[in-house]
Amino acid sequence: MLRVFSLSLMLVALAAAQGQTQIHLTTAEESHSLTVPFKECVNLPEEPITALTISHKCVFFTHPECIGRAVELRPGDHSAPEPVEVASAYCQFTF
Repeated sequence: MLRVFSLSLMLVALAAAQGQTQIHLTTAEESHSLTVPFKECVNLPEEPITALTISHKCVFFTHPECIGRAVELRPGDHSAPEPVEVASAYCQFTF
């Protein structure tokens, strides 16, 4: 268990050093991860999301190009009882 945690921590640190982070998205049909750069607006696949996992602080928006309603989420697992429309994200490095 400790080795798996250490490997996960090492992968997160490596991605952060490259100026990127992972967003793991879960929809009604599938789960997938996206690698996104820090400090850039990234448009996400337009599917309602039921859960997501992030390792750095990100702001998620209801419209493409980081406009519309926004919610800032801290690192961790996040879920909603009903699918949520999320169209774009802006992530920042946090340690």
